[in-house]
Amino acid sequence: TTKNWTLRCDPAGGTHPDPAAACDVLLKAKSPFAPVPKGVMCPMIMVGTKVEAEGIIRHGAKMLYAVANATVPKVTVITRKAYGAGYYVMNGRAYEPDLIVAWPSAEISVMGAEGVVEIAFRKQVDAAEDPAAKKAELIEGFRKIFDVYVAAGNDVIDDVIDPRETRETICRALEMSVNKRIERPWKRQGVVPV
Repeated sequence: TTKNWTLRCDPAGGTHPDPAAACDVLLKAKSPFAPVPKGVMCPMIMVGTKVEAEGIIRHGAKMLYAVANATVPKVTVITRKAYGAGYYVMNGRAYEPDLIVAWPSAEISVMGAEGVVEIAFRKQVDAAEDPAAKKAELIEGFRKIFDVYVAAGNDVIDDVIDPRETRETICRALEMSVNKRIERPWKRQGVVPV
């Protein structure tokens, strides 16, 4: 059996640099009977001088290494937000999960709609006659683009599920991957980023 673990998140849901327990579980989980289900409500990897001093880059690299090298069944359920590197650290499509599904409330994108508008469209918002209305209009337009069904159509996720079907979906995914075998060249263990 594996330990229960979670990444430490701030009130907004961003990942802080404390994934040591998660990395240990993933790196030690070699048995096909130790699956790694992931619930994703991680809108981002936190940025700023405080988390950089705590080592977000170093710990994020450890987490990516662990997810990339895990050979056990991997199931990802996106419940709300999955933005940028947070999506990948939490076992996004690039890390070959056995199943990746999302609830209808999920948002999958490089960054949130508010962030896109504040960063990329600041000049347009400031130049508008009514900046608040222009900002709201742009945010609403991006929210339509960040729709979970658009993500499903672009093969970012496998399916959109009803939240009440989550347990059944995870169980079905684990049953499908019970005999999962990943053939890789033999080696003791790679060098974990420090």
